[in-house]
Amino acid sequence: MSGGFARARGSPRRFRFCPGSATEYRLSDYSFGPPDGRCSGALAWIPVSEMMRPSMNDRAPLPDPVRRRLLADAARYSIAAGVFGSGWPAIQDKNETIGIAFIGVGSRGSHLMRSHGFWPDSELKAAGYASPPQERIPGVAVRAVCDVYQRRLDEAVAACAKYGEHPAAHRDFRRVLDDKTVNAVLIATADVWHAPIAIAALQAGKDVYIEKCMTHSFGETKRLREVARASDRIVQVGHQNRHSTYHNLARSLVHDGVLGPVTVMQTAVARNTPSGAYLVDVPADATPERISWDLFVPPAPDGSRENVPFEPAQLFTWRRFWRYSTGIAGDLMSHEIDAADQILGLGIPDFVTASGGVYTWRDGRETPDVYSVIHEHRSKGVTFTYNATLASSFERKTTILGRDATLVLGLELAVYPDVASQKYSASLGSGKMSPGQPFIHFEGPTRDPKLTTSPTLAWAEGKGLTFTEFGGKKYDVTRLHLEEFHRCMRERKAPVCGVEEGYRVAVACHMGTRSYREGRPMRWDSAKEEIVPA
Repeated sequence: MSGGFARARGSPRRFRFCPGSATEYRLSDYSFGPPDGRCSGALAWIPVSEMMRPSMNDRAPLPDPVRRRLLADAARYSIAAGVFGSGWPAIQDKNETIGIAFIGVGSRGSHLMRSHGFWPDSELKAAGYASPPQERIPGVAVRAVCDVYQRRLDEAVAACAKYGEHPAAHRDFRRVLDDKTVNAVLIATADVWHAPIAIAALQAGKDVYIEKCMTHSFGETKRLREVARASDRIVQVGHQNRHSTYHNLARSLVHDGVLGPVTVMQTAVARNTPSGAYLVDVPADATPERISWDLFVPPAPDGSRENVPFEPAQLFTWRRFWRYSTGIAGDLMSHEIDAADQILGLGIPDFVTASGGVYTWRDGRETPDVYSVIHEHRSKGVTFTYNATLASSFERKTTILGRDATLVLGLELAVYPDVASQKYSASLGSGKMSPGQPFIHFEGPTRDPKLTTSPTLAWAEGKGLTFTEFGGKKYDVTRLHLEEFHRCMRERKAPVCGVEEGYRVAVACHMGTRSYREGRPMRWDSAKEEIVPA
């Protein structure tokens, strides 16, 4: 067989790279069980040369250091749990209960609750489950829930009560911070409240899980990092893709030179529904009595209270308005920037140029529905590009272009040799490799029709933001991210995506937003740590 890999019809999904010796390995017997997370197959590293057709042994081998590093990373990230361990480390002291509070229990906040094992009846029914597909995270108790909208509060309390938890319910986050039984807060509010709540929580001695974008403004970004550095508290930012198998394997491949020198990383987002464009129906009970409007509207930059008329649509579609939101940059692009930082180690860009506008959803929104950005990392010789549209569903995968090979990342990871590669020229000339066929291929999970209940979730799954695999099982990456947060709390260790990683992503997002809104490129002054016009 010449060129690339073709999975035999009916064969299991596999991760394969193509050394041509008896030491070749693959991920085998790879299958998914029912949506509750159980798996019908086992995942293990096994020698496969004796199983291969003779023609497959003619393939060009990857260098031994690459092979060894991939195996080492597989062990580190528990990909091959049957051989390298049982997966994520157990909580050291299961008798020591961590008291947590959810601040903001809307769409993302309720996901954090579900990933902890607390499912409202309405969401179980919508997803088609008779019982929650995930067990509760052990050693964790919900002490409080907080939201400015009473219905969300009631639903969150009811979801916890089903599992024996009876948290206090507050509309004002300050009451949560006063609660001495709360060890950690999980913040999933509108962007504008992320930093103020996180800073206040750190000053109150709480550990903090904060959703992206970490901050609403650049000034807040520096202040939050300053407070976090001065404290002994754990801060984790909600870039759950840090636990994606695909992202970690991509990082190893880049690190070991499989692609050759990388010059471009291209990313994109496409959504084409009202919900994907941040539009939802305003509930009938969204009244001043049921919504603490004064606790939702942020203070003015000078600290004074702004007189903003009650408009419940702003609460339920806050991502459309700059007062509350970081727009597409903070909501969607932040994941791609973090992936670029994780895989390529890009950090903060030297220059950023952004453009776009409101071209389709002309409903009074302020944030764009088309957004394009170029990040120039001149010191690293790499350009990062991002293009988003909320008026098309055509999926474009993340692509990393190197001199010798191109890596494509989505629900699968594939590496294609470049037709002009010097590294692989002999294999290309002999037909052992073909530019149109991947010589490394990891096929990820099929989309789960029960858990993928909206176009937005379908997009997220394609970006590796919902599921990944460890030990032959399909895992919610948010669940893995939260388990790590609680583990870091117990061990007092820095998480994989802490305030420093969140700082780099937030700065890049704010550079793009400022470029878009001011209509000019922005430059990062690394000496002064300031965003300045280019």
